[in-house]
Amino acid sequence: MHLQQPQSLSKLINQSNKLNIITQKAVTLAKLNQVVTHLLPKNLKTYCRVANYRQHQLIMEVATANRLMLLRYEQENLLHALRADILPSLQKISMYINPHMLTNTQKSNPVAPVIANTIEARPLSTLTATTRNYFLYLAQKSSGTLKEKFEKLADNDK
Repeated sequence: MHLQQPQSLSKLINQSNKLNIITQKAVTLAKLNQVVTHLLPKNLKTYCRVANYRQHQLIMEVATANRLMLLRYEQENLLHALRADILPSLQKISMYINPHMLTNTQKSNPVAPVIANTIEARPLSTLTATTRNYFLYLAQKSSGTLKEKFEKLADNDK
């Protein structure tokens, strides 16, 4: 039986064409992300990242909806700057919300835990006293099956 000697990871990657292509794309996207981050205003840098570039379209992920709105204001400036400097074939920038980015930005951004805490401040299954009172009021004004359902909703969380 012939035992193979250990090989370096870079040599294995270079021998495999698919791994080489994936590695090159990852490196390219990382460099593109650095350029885009440099072009973004300070309040967006930690909340946005390049997800992909395909078919002349830059795809970006944004942590929250309000940051997405701010990025949309910057979209034309970003598009023109990228076309002028490194991607002359760029036709479109698409943006998507990725809420999982919040957990990643918490380590690098002191404001992110505050945002995450406000999102998860109260479990969805609990009712406030005001909501419970509204359900009871609607139950008083209703009849039959609808009345029963409003009462059940009001008593559901006690």
